[in-house]
Amino acid sequence: MKPVVAILIATALGVVLSAQDYAFACAVCGVDSEPGFLWSMGFLISMPFVIATVTGGYFVYNSRRAKREPANKNIFSE
Repeated sequence: MKPVVAILIATALGVVLSAQDYAFACAVCGVDSEPGFLWSMGFLISMPFVIATVTGGYFVYNSRRAKREPANKNIFSE
């Protein structure tokens, strides 16, 4: 196949596949900007930050609590 024909076929295929009808369900296109889709994308994007914040906060809280309490404290002693 000649290079010119291959380029024309690839260009035609790219134009057909990038038409709006074919890209309707694309995640980047926003699916007609439905509110449910936008809320779910916001939730998914924020989850890594929420998980990192909660995990980091847990470790910081435990570290500060361990520094406050005496090391030889026995919970079974009266």
